[in-house]
Amino acid sequence: MKRSKVESDFDKRGEHMGIRDEVEQIVQKINGKPERIRSLQAVYQFNLGNGEFLQVKFHGGQAELFDGTPHKADCRIILSEETFRKLLNNQLNAIAAYMSGALKVEGKLSLAFKLADVLKACF
Repeated sequence: MKRSKVESDFDKRGEHMGIRDEVEQIVQKINGKPERIRSLQAVYQFNLGNGEFLQVKFHGGQAELFDGTPHKADCRIILSEETFRKLLNNQLNAIAAYMSGALKVEGKLSLAFKLADVLKACF
């Protein structure tokens, strides 16, 4: 099920959601379908600019969200919060963002593709 911009940008009280809240919701949805991530053992780090970092760790068929950089990242995804929000709202294609330089990947590029597959399967 695709999320609309309204559903992703605002919580049930009508208040603007932060990017961390949106990522937390995604992690919960991913954990609702553990068969998609059973074999995935990786730490993804999202560098959102302004010194903001989020990490998602996949292990044992579960995903966990962390603030900051407590783990060694296998794949670092560097993008602005605006670009990240557009990707989450299906307003921007990840490949187009990568090709234009709005999204950069450091580390294992194959893991970035694996994350894209997991997200497609869960939404």
